[in-house]
Amino acid sequence: MDKKTEEKAGNRVRRTGKVEKLKLPLIGLTMGDPTGVGPEVCVKSALNPEVQSRARIIIFGDKGVINKAMKMLGYDGRVQEISKFKGFIPDDNTIYVRAISNLNTERIKAGRPDKNCGKAMVNYIREATKCALKDEIDAVVTGPINKEIINEAGFHFGGHTELMADITGAKNYAMMMAGQKLKVVLVTTHIPLRDVAINITPGKVFRIIKLAHYAMCEYFGVKNPRIGVCGLNPHCGEGGLFGEEEKELILPAVVNARNAGILAEGPLSSDTLFYFALNGKYDVVVCMYHDQALIPLKMIHFTDAVNITLGLPIVRASVDHGTAYDIAWKGIANPHSMIQAIKTASEIVNVKKKTSKPNVNF
Repeated sequence: MDKKTEEKAGNRVRRTGKVEKLKLPLIGLTMGDPTGVGPEVCVKSALNPEVQSRARIIIFGDKGVINKAMKMLGYDGRVQEISKFKGFIPDDNTIYVRAISNLNTERIKAGRPDKNCGKAMVNYIREATKCALKDEIDAVVTGPINKEIINEAGFHFGGHTELMADITGAKNYAMMMAGQKLKVVLVTTHIPLRDVAINITPGKVFRIIKLAHYAMCEYFGVKNPRIGVCGLNPHCGEGGLFGEEEKELILPAVVNARNAGILAEGPLSSDTLFYFALNGKYDVVVCMYHDQALIPLKMIHFTDAVNITLGLPIVRASVDHGTAYDIAWKGIANPHSMIQAIKTASEIVNVKKKTSKPNVNF
C-alpha cells in the first residue's frame, strides 16, 4: 500500500470511528454538591475507557470546580465548555462541561457547602432535566446532593426525585433500585416506620405495580415481567393474626394488576420472596417500605446498585451514595457507582429505542 492509499484508509477509519461515537447515548451528569465527592467521581467517570465506549458524557456543573478536581487528581486532560450538543463527538482526553455556575473555587471546602452551593446543585439538575425534556440529551445521571442545604437555599424538595418530578410535571413516579441480580420498587420511601401502614392504599400499590411493569418492559426489555409483591406484616399477617393489611390493602391491588394483564403475584412473605427473586422466579419485587427493599438489595448490590426514577418522561439514574464529606477532595473517592449508573442509563436508552410501549389493559 502506497502512502497516499494508506492516508485514505486511515481517514476512513477515523470517519467510521466518529460515526460510531455519534451513535452512543448522550448522557448528562449533574455534578452534585461541589464540596462533596461529586466533582471527583464525575471526572473519573467521564475519563473512564469503559464509559467512553458506551456513552458520550457532558457534565452539568461548574467549569472551575471541575478544573480544580482535575488538578487535584493530577490529570493532564482539558476541560472544555460546551453549550450546543447537536453532532457532539467527544475527545477521549477532554472533559466537557455545560457551565451552569461560576463558584469561587477558593471557597470550595470539603463538606462545607453554603447557600450558593445549594442553589448551584438545584440549577445543575434543572438544566440537565430541561435538556432531556427537549431531547438534547438522552438521559440524566445525577451526582449526590445535600438536601438540607438546598432547602436552606430556598428550594423545598425532599431530593432529586421530587425536584425532577416538579420540573417535568410528573405526578405518578416511584423509586427503583436495580442491580443485575435483584431489582426492587418501593411503595413508600423515606417516612417513619410507624407511618408505613397508613400510607399504603390499594390504589397506590396498584400504581407502583404498574410502574414496575412498565419499567421492566421499556427499560430492561422484559416482555412479560414477573412481579413479586411483598406483604407488610410477618408471614403476610398469618391470616389476620398479625394484621389485616395484606387482605385489605395489598391483595386488591394484585388482583387489579392481574386483571390488567400483569403477571403479579402476592402478597408474599418477604422472608422468602427475595430468595426466590434472586433465583430467577421474579424479575422485580414491589416492596412496601424502605428497609424491606434496601436491606436485601444492598446485601447483594452494595457497590453496584443504581437508583432509577420511574414515571418521569425522561431517563434518570443516580449514584447509590451520598456526598461522602469525610473523603471529599482527597482524591480517593470510588467512581464505581457513578460508572454503573452511566452504564445502566445507556443500556436503558438503547433498549427504549428498540422496544414498543407495553400493552396492558389499563
